[in-house]
Amino acid sequence: GTSAFVDFGTSTSYSMRAPATPTADGEWEALLVGMKPSMDYHFQPVILDGDGEFAARDQRLTTGPAPSSLPDLSVTALDQDRATGGFFVMSLLSTPSAAVIVDDEGEYVWWHQAATEDFPVPRVLLSHDHQRMLYLGRQSQDDEETEHYIFQVSLDGSSVETLAVPDAHHDFLELPDGTFAVLTHDRRDVLGEEAL
Repeated sequence: GTSAFVDFGTSTSYSMRAPATPTADGEWEALLVGMKPSMDYHFQPVILDGDGEFAARDQRLTTGPAPSSLPDLSVTALDQDRATGGFFVMSLLSTPSAAVIVDDEGEYVWWHQAATEDFPVPRVLLSHDHQRMLYLGRQSQDDEETEHYIFQVSLDGSSVETLAVPDAHHDFLELPDGTFAVLTHDRRDVLGEEAL
C-alpha cells in the first residue's frame, strides 16, 4: 500500500514527522503540530509505495505570532536528559484563560482562547482520537444565563463545537465511546433553601 508523511523542522535535518492521510479528492494532507510561533520552518512531503520512497523538494514557511495575551513561560528541568522532547497539554489560568500545547522549552505550539468571559479553563484534554483539544469553559448565549460548555476544537482550528453541560464543576473525562463524564454541582432543597 501507499503511505505518506511530512518531515519538518527548523532546518533540512527535519526534527519532526507528521503522518499524511488521503483525502476524498485523491490528495494527501498532514497536520504539522509542534511549530513555534514566528519562526521559519522547512518541510518535505514524502510518499512510500511498492516502488520505494519519493520525497518532494524542500519547502519553507514562516509561522505567525502567538497572541500577545498569552503569558511568557519558562521551564526549569531538574533532569535535562529526561525533559528533552515532548509536549505539555495544559490550561492557562490567566485572563483570558486558554487551552494550550507547550513544548519542552516553554514555547507555545498550539492555543485556543474562546469567549469564556473571566472564567479560568480548569481542564484540558487531547481527545482519544488525537484530533481535537477538549476543554471546559463558559460563555453567555443570547443574553441568557451563563452556561458551562465542553469546547471541542479541531487541532487545525477549522471547527469549534460546544456541548452544554449545566452546573459543570472543574473536571470532565472523555469516555472511550466519545461521551463525557462531568463533575457537576448537586443542587438540593435543604429546609426550603437551595443549596449546593
